[in-house]
Amino acid sequence: VRANWGGGRPPVLVLVGDGPDRSRLEQVIRAVNLTDGVILAGWRSDVSRFLGAFDLFVLSSDSEGTSVSLLEAMAAGVPPVATAVGGNPAVIGPLMKDQLVPPQDPAALASVIAGSLQNPGRADRLRHLAPERVAAEFGLARMIGEYEQLYTQLLEASS
Repeated sequence: VRANWGGGRPPVLVLVGDGPDRSRLEQVIRAVNLTDGVILAGWRSDVSRFLGAFDLFVLSSDSEGTSVSLLEAMAAGVPPVATAVGGNPAVIGPLMKDQLVPPQDPAALASVIAGSLQNPGRADRLRHLAPERVAAEFGLARMIGEYEQLYTQLLEASS
């Protein structure tokens, strides 16, 4: 994304989380001269405090269930970009399907990231759609309604 950035301040990648590959990742960042373009935030228990500061949330997993981190970012109004694996397409939904990319396709991922960052109208649309999607499909009211419907069906079937 930074290599093809069209001007202005280039984006910075913030990686939240930690694991056994951190030192290898630090070496790669230095080797490709991106020390000014990547922040390794490490493990954080307070991610929700600063989600709103992000322009974009990227989940580039090769496999995934239903990602809680994707749901949390979208609920905070952070535009998503995710690989089309596991539960990601269901979370992102049909109105934001252009934010899905094939797994292991860095060019497609970079293209959607750049398009999202460089198009303020698109970013604004996503900032509104993302939390609406989470509330409508994954929110507490939806869950309670579905449980109520299930219990009603079970009660009717048992009588």
